[in-house]
Amino acid sequence: MFLGIDNQTDMVVFSSKHGFFIFAIIMPILHLVVIIEHFYSEFIQRHSKSMGYGFIVILFLMFVSAITISSVIKAKVENAGYVNCKELEWSGTYSVYYTYVRNQAICKKLAAEEEEKKRKAAIFTPPNATQY
Repeated sequence: MFLGIDNQTDMVVFSSKHGFFIFAIIMPILHLVVIIEHFYSEFIQRHSKSMGYGFIVILFLMFVSAITISSVIKAKVENAGYVNCKELEWSGTYSVYYTYVRNQAICKKLAAEEEEKKRKAAIFTPPNATQY
């Protein structure tokens, strides 16, 4: 998992992938349930209520663990002396990408570089790109 931070770097980037925890854990469990149901259908019929409760508990634990892991990583990064650079933070479909830097001067420099990249990309975008 997360062991430590190299204090010599100027930037630390990580994402909190809350959505992927659900798919990574639930899909193998569902496959196992289908396999067990195929071979031991009477077992499933006897324990279906407790299995339903188990799935609810697993879903709850996955959300809690994803949030907890993200919070622990943030705390470790902040304790190492890094500050959050909100200008470089962005959200994807399943996660939020956080950028921590050594100081605000680096944050402003990186934000300016990112803005320049976006500006250059906008120059090369065809005006009617949505029509294609």
